[in-house]
This record gives sequence, C-alpha cells and structure tokens, in this order.
Amino acid sequence: MNIKWTEENTAALKQLWAAGHSATVIAERLGCVSRNSVIGKIARLRMRDTSIERRPPPAPADQRPKRVPVARPPRQRPKIRAVDSSPRPITCEPVVADALRPEPLNMTLVELGRLDCRWPVSGEKDKTLFCGHSQAEGSSYCEYHKRAARSRGTVSERNAMKISKVLL
Repeated sequence: MNIKWTEENTAALKQLWAAGHSATVIAERLGCVSRNSVIGKIARLRMRDTSIERRPPPAPADQRPKRVPVARPPRQRPKIRAVDSSPRPITCEPVVADALRPEPLNMTLVELGRLDCRWPVSGEKDKTLFCGHSQAEGSSYCEYHKRAARSRGTVSERNAMKISKVLL
C-alpha cells in the first residue's frame, strides 16, 4: 500500500514523534497510514538518529497490573520402581511353516475353478501360474496362502523364487 506523505502529514508526524508518541499511536492519529509506514518515514527523515535523552519519555500508557508470581510446588524426582523380572509369555503371530506348504498345481487363470486358490506362484502377466488348491472359507486362497497373506514379514513365493533365481 503506497501512501503519499503530504507536508501536513509529515509535519504532524514530526510533531507527534517529538512529543514522544510511539509509531502505533502516530499511525492511529494520522488515520490513513500504517505503523510500518510511520517507521519507514521516520527512518527516511533520519529522525530515528536522535538520541533517546533528547526525546521526551513516551506518552503514559494504560497502567497494567503487575504480574504476581505463582508459587510452584518443588520439583519432585521420579520414583524408581522395581522391575518385574518374572518371565512373561511371548505372543506372536503364527509363522507359516515350510513343511505345511502345499505343492502348487501351477494352473493358469483360465484353468482355475470358482473355488481354487488364486495365489500367484510364478510367471508374469498372462503366463502367471496359480496355486490351484481348494480355497479356505471366506478367502480367495487356500489355508496356507491365507495365513501367509495375513502374517507380517513373510516373503511371497513369487519374490522368493525371484531371489532364488538371482542366487543360482
């Protein structure tokens, strides 16, 4: 916002500044200027360089009540508690054992029936082969692959085959 400083506004600024008013008060009295524009004009007029001793003290502001310090309770150290060293049962998700892994029937998507396991075993895109064993209740996979899909940290058979090919 560009404000044109007239001679009247500049004279009023000088007079109010000499009287010890703050930039905020001067801006309010002049009306059409902001506090920052008052500060900028003071700097451009080099009125800011006047020493504080020559400038009268600022106009009295509303007397605010002094803050009363609040008494805080003394800081307490945290209580040290004994650690229970008795063994606790470890609960974790069941690990899918390799011994229970069914041998995949390697069926294509066209060969799969309505209730066959749809776990991809190998291949890419239209050449993907699926497990093909009968589905577990409420799942698209057989019981083994249902558990493998739900357990954390397992590597799919497809990724395991890619890794084994790289290692060979």
